[in-house]
Amino acid sequence: MEYIILGSIFGVVWLITTITFVVLYKKKQPTIHDDSSIKQVVANQKEQNILLNNMLMQALKNSEVSTQNTINNLTVLQKQEFESISKRVDELTIRNEQRIEKLTFDVSLSLNNIRQENEKALEKMRETVDEKLNSSLSQRLNDSFSKIQQSLESVNLGIGEMRNLANGVGDIKKYYPM
Repeated sequence: MEYIILGSIFGVVWLITTITFVVLYKKKQPTIHDDSSIKQVVANQKEQNILLNNMLMQALKNSEVSTQNTINNLTVLQKQEFESISKRVDELTIRNEQRIEKLTFDVSLSLNNIRQENEKALEKMRETVDEKLNSSLSQRLNDSFSKIQQSLESVNLGIGEMRNLANGVGDIKKYYPM
């Protein structure tokens, strides 16, 4: 920024110097032959130096004012840009927070759905296992009862034969008393 100001000042000084030399050389200079002519030239030079100094001072003031205005304008623009960026960051932060909340809600909802589906599947598995256990238990109990029934029938048949035998022995005792 300082280089811009120095460059502007240098440019103004160069412009004023160039204009002054052009003005001085375009004027006819009196020939210097006597004291009064020298005094006249020195007076003109002093007057031109004062005029040149005033012009230079005015140019420097104008340059300073212009530079200060430029700096002020840049400061205002920077402040506006900063506020705009800050506002944009705030908007993006709010949007991100909303997206995170929505994502959290969606994930929670999905997890609840998965949990419910898992519970349903687990309940179906339980029912299937219970059914298979009940059918297996029923089948085994039926098989066991069938075997017990067959055994009881065999025992009953054996008892029936024993009775027949006992009756047969009783009949034999009737015929052969002891």
